[in-house]
Amino acid sequence: MKKLKVLILTSKFPRFKGDAQPPFTYSLAKSLLKHNCEVMVIAPHDQGVKKSELFEEIKVTRFQYFIPPAWQRLAYGPGIPANLKHSFLAKLQIVPFMLSQYLAARKAIKKFKPDVVHAHWAFPQGFTAYLLPRPYLITIYGGEVFLSRKYHLVPLLNIIMKKSKGNFALTNGLRNIARGYGFSQKIKTMPLGVDMSVFHPTITGSKKIKKKLCPNGELLILSVGRLVEKKGHRYLLDAYARTLHSFTKSRLVIVGGGPLLEDLKKQAISLQITDRVVFAEEIDHSQLPAYYDAADLFVLPSIIDSSGDRETQGVVFVEAMASKTPVIGTRSGGIPDVISSPQVGLLSREKDAKGLAEHMLALLTDRKKRENLARNAYAHAKKHFVWDHIAAQYCREYQNAT
Repeated sequence: MKKLKVLILTSKFPRFKGDAQPPFTYSLAKSLLKHNCEVMVIAPHDQGVKKSELFEEIKVTRFQYFIPPAWQRLAYGPGIPANLKHSFLAKLQIVPFMLSQYLAARKAIKKFKPDVVHAHWAFPQGFTAYLLPRPYLITIYGGEVFLSRKYHLVPLLNIIMKKSKGNFALTNGLRNIARGYGFSQKIKTMPLGVDMSVFHPTITGSKKIKKKLCPNGELLILSVGRLVEKKGHRYLLDAYARTLHSFTKSRLVIVGGGPLLEDLKKQAISLQITDRVVFAEEIDHSQLPAYYDAADLFVLPSIIDSSGDRETQGVVFVEAMASKTPVIGTRSGGIPDVISSPQVGLLSREKDAKGLAEHMLALLTDRKKRENLARNAYAHAKKHFVWDHIAAQYCREYQNAT
């Protein structure tokens, strides 16, 4: 049977092994290989990174979009929306980025001869796909949805998505947000998944991490995410300080870097909890599974930030579930699609440190409740969020598109 050739357009793909960037396009591409697909990825270049390589059986082309390479600011880091917000240079690079991406895609059409194009993000990748002489699908992630409102791009995205052979949102929450912003085309839901051969509850090295971070047998509370407003870390610190009034045998470990690092450190000082909080900052992505496995509880109290941005799925919750770690999130964005019932995780109100602390204490003080929740969450992740199953669904969509 002839292999289906899939060209993936994305803004994020691992630049090297262990890259801290979210690896979801890599994970999907890797899973597609198991379903009789041949995959090529086109992603932005970054300084010191190969422009072309075979990345674990996946053909990767990285297009340079600015000179010198060290001045490229639009992609990577916190992502295009955040880079546009904080960097004037990033704003100047939008047009060269789109042109360079289009030229790289046209070259791939001639050499790779794909059967179908999968654009990750409706803009700018979806716009590039719209210009190519191949059927295409679009997955929207949220960032482009929020930007479309700010820059009045909704009519353009509706045109792009109308021509698409299939449009997908990560969650029902994101789909509803897009509808509210004026997206009129049919949108199905297709979540990001987890590789349960990578994230699981028997990771080598997790006990060593637990011993290092909690040398006196404390319970380890883990939070993973960029240190930006929408992740809600300020409310996590407030809530954690409240838990210490009645349960003292715990440590909070926050993994992730970002612009709010110093502000959060100052907050920890003012709350007098610096001896209880570890800011691990960015770590090698290969170390993350061990951190999840070492944790007794995972918490990320995401919010709708001042610009309207919010969590559109929350892959970190899925990774924690796959590691048999109980989770607490908030009723924000697409998180309720992941934590879909009280049997698989707890949900607090946004910006409610008191309510969050109560949920944290309910689990910290009840081992049996933690274990039951973790067991249910693991089964939930295995049933709904395994990459292999998601890749199989996408393959069917690709075949229908050709």
